[in-house]
Order: sequence, then C-alpha cells, then structure tokens
Amino acid sequence: MGNEKPGVRYWVAVVAVAAIVVTVWVSRSFTATLTDALALGLLSLCAALAHLFPIRSASDGASYRLTNVFVIAGAIILPTDLLTPLAALAVLPDVWQRRHRGLGRVLFGWVFNLSQTSLAAHAAGAWAAGIGAQDFGPLGAIQDLVVLVGGAFVFSAVQEALVAVIVSLSSSVPLNRVSTLTRPVLFSTALLAVLGAVVSGIWLALPSLLLLLPPILIIVHRMTRNAHLAHLAQVDTKTGLHNYRHFERVLEEELAHSLRAKRPLSLIFTDLDHFKRVNDTYGHAAGDTVLREISGLLSSLVRKGDVVARFGGEEFVVLLPGTEVDEAEYLGERIRAAVELHQFELGAGTAIRCTVSVGVAGYPIDAIDFAGLLEKSDAAMYRAKETRNAVARATPLVPPPVLPVEEPMTAHGTIPSQRILAAEAAALASVHVPLAAPA
Repeated sequence: MGNEKPGVRYWVAVVAVAAIVVTVWVSRSFTATLTDALALGLLSLCAALAHLFPIRSASDGASYRLTNVFVIAGAIILPTDLLTPLAALAVLPDVWQRRHRGLGRVLFGWVFNLSQTSLAAHAAGAWAAGIGAQDFGPLGAIQDLVVLVGGAFVFSAVQEALVAVIVSLSSSVPLNRVSTLTRPVLFSTALLAVLGAVVSGIWLALPSLLLLLPPILIIVHRMTRNAHLAHLAQVDTKTGLHNYRHFERVLEEELAHSLRAKRPLSLIFTDLDHFKRVNDTYGHAAGDTVLREISGLLSSLVRKGDVVARFGGEEFVVLLPGTEVDEAEYLGERIRAAVELHQFELGAGTAIRCTVSVGVAGYPIDAIDFAGLLEKSDAAMYRAKETRNAVARATPLVPPPVLPVEEPMTAHGTIPSQRILAAEAAALASVHVPLAAPA
C-alpha cells in the first residue's frame, strides 16, 4: 500500500467512502426475506467461483472475471440492502489469491474492488427499482427488457469509469487511453453485461433454464480470453503501448495511404538517455517505472489518430499520419521538454529526472518507403545523441541532378536555346568598343 501513488490512494479513499455512505443509506430499512437470503447465497457462491478463474488483460496485467455476470443478476433481483454483502462475498477470493503480496496491499486492493463493485451494483439496482423489476414472465413486456439490459449496462458503465480512473492514476496514462477502455476490454464488458441481463431474466421468468448456464459461461470465458490474447499480440505488456509488430503493419498501411492521398507522414524516433544508469543504480523495477511513465507522457502529447509504440528497450516511435516534418519537429521538442521537466517517482521518497534524444523524419521529403523512413529517423536520433536531450531532423533527400536539355538539330547544326542566346547577347553588350578617333 505504501508504494501506491498519492492520487491512487485518494481515489480509493473517495470510492470507499462513497460506497459506505450508499450502503448505510439503503440499509435504513431492511426488507430482505428468507428467499432473498437464499438467492444471495447462491449468487455469491457462483460469483466467488467465477472469481477464481480470471482472464488476464492483454496490456496491463489486470484481471477480468465472469464474476460480474452474477453480481449484475443480483443487482436486478435482490433488494438493495443485500447488494453490498453480495459484492463483498463475490470479491472475497481476492484475499486468498493475493495473499503473497502482503496484508496491506491485499486489503488495499480488496477494499477498492469491493467499493467499486458495490457502487456499480447499487447504481444498477437503483435503475431496476426506478423502472420496476417485477412481474416478469416468459413473454415479458418491453419494459422488462429495458430493466434487464439497462441495469446491466448501468452497472458496467459505472464500474468501468471507476476502474479507468485508478488505472489512469497508477500508470500515468490519459484517461481516454487506459487499457480498460480498449476495444477488447469493452467487448468483454459488453458481453458480460448481456449475459448478466440474460441470467436475471431467466431467474425471474423460468429458473429451470439456469441449468444451461455452466456451458454458456465456459464458452464466454473462452471467447473473452481469446479476445485478450489477440490483443496481446499487438501490445507491449510492460508499457501498454503497441509493440513493434503492430507498428510495422500500421506504418506500411499509412505509407500506402499517404501515397494514394498525396499527403505527408512523419515519424519520431525517441531514445531514453543513459537508461542503463537508471537500471544499474536503482534496479530494473525502477527502470520499468520510468518506461511506463514515459509511455504515458508520449500518449498524452499525441493526437488520437497517432500511433505510439515501443520499438525495443528504451526506444519509442511515434507515427504521425498527415503531419508535415516541421509539425513533427515541434512535437519532438514538446516531448523532449516534457520528459526533461517530469519527475519520475520511484517509491520510498526517491525521485529522478531523465532526458531523451529525438529524431524526426518525414515522407516524402526524407524517404519514400518503410525502411528509408525508419533509417532516416533513427539516424537523426543518433545525431541528437551526440549532445543528448536534443531533437534532430533527418537530412532531406538529395534532389536529382538537372540534366542538360538536348538542343534540336538542323542541317546547319544545333539551334541555340533562348537561354544561350540571351547569355551571348549579355556578353556582347558588356564589351567596351572605343570610339574611332576623328580624322
């Protein structure tokens, strides 16, 4: 817990206090029955079992589970005073699974998971109670569908928002670029939301159909896991940025598009100065922290359509479609200055500063193909390395030599061009002819 950034601790505290306030507020009148208690026990057991089989995120090492399927169902089915106990029991396996991390860190993570799950469940429960989750039948009215689907997506939206903030604070990545808001994660979230709505509807309308739930959950688990594995092939797990394989494919596509559309394209090659000293002095964990924070800085400075990737080691590349070299050079200077001014917190009160060397090249002024553009930007970066903490531009392509114009021929020889005639006339005009002396 002591290694968490202050912003992360403050956010967890805010979410926890909000969850406590909501729980106390809805618990003023206890309305749960014995049937509700039995439903709570069954849903909690299913949720806890699902929590034991996580799906690892492709980019940030976080875990995504089918737990929410049963929490969403409980949010719609159960009275609101049982929703916080449902959330607590659902995420209880966290304490056992993370026991090796130390009691403080385990409780810190469990408190946040309990708080955000509880708030999301209460939001979904408020939606269901406001519209009316009752009198469901096999052929329920459209209102029933609105309750089920709406409640599921209210839960998912609240939870994703709360989690996205803490991911942004802990990884120094802009909120609109956090891994929890990437397409594979949102696909997984939507899939679980729909499945939670289905479980709620079956529970309320025809409980015997719940026997079909185990095979459905296995299929969903596999689909979600495969989506994350597909995304993993394009992501650098240490920084959360795109990897070189993805960058290479996108650069080829953007170069082809730039050629067709006759538009510019620029590439920024960035290398961290003296990175070996950071690893040797503070350890590789500190080096990883620096890499992650530089990744966040790069992501925060570019446009949404630009591509930031980790090239390898301490090298990063930024692809800027539709950008002139002058604009790219300006962005390179902003990157250099942002890194120079940034203070990298390594924990235990230790903070350091770092610098980067930046090389810039553009299409078509510097190169016209993938290899040439990469070579030019890399060479520019190495020129910046001569002084470090600098930005260098690639040398433009050497213009083709101007070939002499072949003069047309006649029977009397070559006809002089207008340029040659003009030059001869100027030479004659410059000749001084003395006046003849008088006789």
